[in-house]
Amino acid sequence: RFWDEEDNAFYDTPNDGETLIFRPRDPLDNATPSGASLASELLIRAGYIFDNRRYNELALSSFERDGDALIRFGPAFGRMLSVADRSLAPPLEVAIVGEPSDPRTRSLIQAAHSIPARNLTIVGGPPGEEVAGIPLLEGQRTLVEKPTAYVCREYVCDLPVTDPDQLRSQMLQLCAP
Repeated sequence: RFWDEEDNAFYDTPNDGETLIFRPRDPLDNATPSGASLASELLIRAGYIFDNRRYNELALSSFERDGDALIRFGPAFGRMLSVADRSLAPPLEVAIVGEPSDPRTRSLIQAAHSIPARNLTIVGGPPGEEVAGIPLLEGQRTLVEKPTAYVCREYVCDLPVTDPDQLRSQMLQLCAP
């Protein structure tokens, strides 16, 4: 609703909202990020979570449209630049299967968050439940009734692990230059 196909831009009002003399669009990040920055960030994340290339394309179109301004006035686009930086890094995905209340599941989640990967996506779900629409979780199971993590690069996963240290090790191997 906020994306305009003709302008390749996000606007601050929906296209089906009340009729205005001028449809506002402020791509600058201030004390709070702009709507365009947040929309681009969420589209990139959703693109990886749902394996939807269209979401990533919309975000990249937004970067391209404002590219000259991003280069000339970088400090005014702090959040947008960090989102663009994230999109340039190779994706790293972690799928964690385990009961959310299990301390072992929480340990795996903490381990995944402890690795500073620029383009990290972490998804999770309880064992035995099919999570429709999230490709990283489809077919993933726990090992020996323990919460289990799968480290993946573009949906191709390493061997599953149940130990937080092994999870960190796998992630670091994929993050290495």
